[in-house]
Amino acid sequence: YYPWDHLLYEGEYYSYYGIAPVIMLFLPYHLITDYYFPSVWAVWLFGVLGIFFLTKFYLCFADKFFKKIPASLILIGFIIMQMSTGVFLCYFTPNFYEIAQNSGFLFTTAGAYFLISSNVIGDGKIKNYRIALAAFCLSMGVLSRPTLAIYAIASLLFIYAGFKKKKASYEKGSKAKYYSPYFCCALLPFVILGSVQMLYNYARFGNPFDFGIQYSLT
Repeated sequence: YYPWDHLLYEGEYYSYYGIAPVIMLFLPYHLITDYYFPSVWAVWLFGVLGIFFLTKFYLCFADKFFKKIPASLILIGFIIMQMSTGVFLCYFTPNFYEIAQNSGFLFTTAGAYFLISSNVIGDGKIKNYRIALAAFCLSMGVLSRPTLAIYAIASLLFIYAGFKKKKASYEKGSKAKYYSPYFCCALLPFVILGSVQMLYNYARFGNPFDFGIQYSLT
């Protein structure tokens, strides 16, 4: 006998998924009520919020770069995108695995929305607080499922694009004061939550760089 989607390490079972759903929902709920939050409702909640932020991201992207596209085509694209996410499949078996799937979906779509709406690309003044929210959400996505780190890495390209945009508008004054708020908002959430992930890895496997990848590869 063995629990599904767990790994065996030195005689004990562990989840190879991250702790974001626990620290954001399950642990606070348990501490307040002394009950456990139902996994069915957790999968539903993360999925609905993820769909909401995916919608916000799509509409923001369309408004930025495809203003002249007919609304009918925007609507068709919206329907195709929503139906192809696969998030609805998680509702049929709302168990442990689907909690990690949908929480990762939520944080990744929220990160994508805040990143694109921060104006690091396209027109408009760069909004540092939205970049900070994007970095936080994408980091939480990694804390949901380590494989989502690829999206956090991809976001660095957008952050670099924002730096180039700010550089083009730089005129005079202290460069440190000009650039510091931007890079603090863009990178500090990655550093802080990345450190949390590494501490968690060390607590589980004795190595801050071990994500349980040996189990995943098998």
